[in-house]
Amino acid sequence: MIKCVFFDYDGVLTTDRTGSVTTCGFLSKRTGIPLERIQAALVPHNRALTLGLTTYERVWPDFCATIERKLPVTLLVEAFDSTPANPAMFELAQELRTQCRLGIITDNKSDRMRRLRLRQNLDRLFDPIVISADLGCSKESVDIFEHALAVKRQEVLS
Repeated sequence: MIKCVFFDYDGVLTTDRTGSVTTCGFLSKRTGIPLERIQAALVPHNRALTLGLTTYERVWPDFCATIERKLPVTLLVEAFDSTPANPAMFELAQELRTQCRLGIITDNKSDRMRRLRLRQNLDRLFDPIVISADLGCSKESVDIFEHALAVKRQEVLS
């Protein structure tokens, strides 16, 4: 019997393949700065953001210097809010929720996922939500999966 199903977030619960696609695309459209320039300014920070070694707020001044425009950091919140949910996958999650527990395991940035948890009410359907930046390890490591399973095991024992 299946007791828990873990979903990935971007590319599964969203229609964009990655959060970077969403964030960079939004910033490019909103500012008129070419997408390639936005990507080139954010890519050097992506791994550190995904592993929780920094935050978007801390890299924002460097990002703005690289694109040679001072942009309000509030644009990030709007970019996060523009994340397109995948309705079919949320429907599937609703159906599965009646049969088992659901969780999310994602390589993602803490600040982005904090916003999306609120915006998309993710905690209503998913527990735990395991974010690489919160653990300091990505899905390249077995540690993130072991952590998610340990959380679920602890709940069963409680």
